Formats: sequence, structure tokens, C-alpha cells
Amino acid sequence: MGQHSLLTGVNMHVFIAWTWANQAARLAQATASGDIGKAGWQQSDNTTWLCIAAGSGVPVWFALGGNVPKTTPDTPPLNPGSLNDEFTTGTTVDLTRWTWVNQGVASGPISFERLLFTAPSTGASNQLHLLVQPTPATPYTVVTKTVYWGDSRSNFEFGGLVVRDSATGRLVTVRIANNGYAIDYWTDTSTFSTAKFSSATWPFQNLWGFPAYLKWQDDGTNFNFSYSQDGIVYFTATSLPRTQFLAAPNQIGMLSGTNIASGTMIMSFEYFRQTQ
Repeated sequence: MGQHSLLTGVNMHVFIAWTWANQAARLAQATASGDIGKAGWQQSDNTTWLCIAAGSGVPVWFALGGNVPKTTPDTPPLNPGSLNDEFTTGTTVDLTRWTWVNQGVASGPISFERLLFTAPSTGASNQLHLLVQPTPATPYTVVTKTVYWGDSRSNFEFGGLVVRDSATGRLVTVRIANNGYAIDYWTDTSTFSTAKFSSATWPFQNLWGFPAYLKWQDDGTNFNFSYSQDGIVYFTATSLPRTQFLAAPNQIGMLSGTNIASGTMIMSFEYFRQTQ
């Protein structure tokens, strides 16, 4: 059930108002011996839940008193897509799901249910470090929630999303730096090719420490990128022909990188989700 505190003197009459919402998500999230019959409050959805034994003793949590859980953009989906990673288990990135490209000095520790994609500088030259998965069949959509923690607070430390053609090594990147968003073509992980979009002239500038939601859509013809500050209202930045630069885009994932003499880039990823 997650973080909760037991309640005393719960009014039993409110039990008739429980909802079946999110029942499946509560299965097997508590131990039958420890939580059956208890009521508790869950911090993540501000909801009071009651634990009742189901058929074989597997616990099921019911919301009480008509207090239906509030769904937010960050609420984990009940039916996750094949690419999904919530970064809630283990101490480092799951390499049964993700594959390194140009790992070098980069690392992927998990802390407080965040992937802290860490890329120390190796000198004043471009180095992109990638974690990728095979792309699903088109059309598909990927959304990730990130926070930029480049210690130089400059556009020489960056992180975000990447789509790659593994046969040629070419990349399309969606990068967050301190001064905004950029979409670029790269010949490989150290060779910049062409700038395709920059938000440097938009009203916001400093993204350091602020959540940013990145959405990548591949409809089979075009790549479409949009961004949001709250995960609800998205603004379309640009659309690019799918095979203009990548002959066969077959990998998608996350990046962290630098182009600075010294410093460390940390891109925090709260989740990576396939929503279509």
C-alpha cells in the first residue's frame, strides 16, 4: 500500500461508499498477515483505504467514504506499456530493460524512486551517454518527467530523450539545458550535426531544478515533440520527417551528456512511459 498510517475509530458506515477504482493496483501490495482488516491513509493519493482479504487471502485495498483517488499526470498506469519504467526498484538502472550506448564514465543510480542519470565531464568536447530500448511498432508515444541538475547551470550540460538508428549510429535528441529545450541531429554520440529547434527565445529561460515533461510521438511518418511544465497542458515544439535523418529509427531512450571542461550533469527521470 505504500506509506500509510493506521486510523482509529473509523466510522464503519462509510464503508458502503467505497469505490472499486484502482482495485487491481492494490492487489498483492500488502501482506495478508500484516494488513488485512486495517484502514490506512496513503500519502501519494491522499486517500483512505481499507484492506480486505480476497479469495486466497490476497489483500485488496478499497477506497473509503467516497474519497476516490485523484488521478494526476504522475499516477502510474494500471496497464503499463512495454517501454515503461517507474524506477521504483533496485539501486541502479535495470539492464534487463535498458542498454547502454557509449556508457563511458556515466552511471544510472536509482534513488528515492528516481533515475539519476549521471554524466561527469571528460573534457570540453561533446559526449552523449544513452540508455535505450527497442522502439515499439508505430504509432507510439513516450512521455517522461525530468528535472535538470547540471552543476554548471549552462547549456554545456544537458539531458533528455533520444531516438537512434543503431545501424548508422545517428541520433535525434531532445535536450534540456539550463537555457531551454533543443532538438538536434547527431551523427554519433560525440558528433553534432544540425540544430532543428531551440526554445532559447521563448519566455522561460532557467530550467534548473524545475520539472519538465517531454513527449515524443512517432506516427510512422513524422516525429512530433511537445513539452509541458505540469504534465497536463502540452505545447508542440516541432514536427520532423521520420526518416529525414534516421534511415531506420529502432531505439528510443534517455540521454545525459556534457560539453564542458569540468562538471557533472545529472538528469533526474521520475518515470519513462509508453502511453500509446
